[in-house]
Amino acid sequence: MKAEAILIHRPHRQRRASRAIFGLLTLVAWIAWVSLWLPLITALAWWFGLHTSYVELFQRDHTAGWGQLLYLLWLALGCALVISSWSAYNWKRFHKLDRRRGRPPASMTAMADMLSVNHVSAIELRSSNRIVLTFADDGRVSHIPGPAAADPSLEGSR
Repeated sequence: MKAEAILIHRPHRQRRASRAIFGLLTLVAWIAWVSLWLPLITALAWWFGLHTSYVELFQRDHTAGWGQLLYLLWLALGCALVISSWSAYNWKRFHKLDRRRGRPPASMTAMADMLSVNHVSAIELRSSNRIVLTFADDGRVSHIPGPAAADPSLEGSR
């Protein structure tokens, strides 16, 4: 029997209890494997100075630091209060605004005036799926109307 034959390639066909047991067994196996690496991880941590940090933080007597800790807690509470107040203010101010509205389409005359083209070209610009525009050095737009505007280099991109 090949090893692939005993593997389940369609876990959705497997019973839930069976999947849960196999998942639990996999988790236990990973935990056991990681625990084998713990001595090496501890040695590297000591080598990088984490042992010194542990001694300074947890093994020395720091009873005088309670006032500083309370000060930090009050400071954190104040910051949380300021941020919460600012968030509530912004929510009250902006929660009813609909900022996702689309802009109304420009009129044909406004578009023709902005692009400096005639009204017929403006209609074609709006109704075309693909157009070719060229921009002059002074910023004017020129448009080649009709099928002559098709660029042969873009034929494959349709």
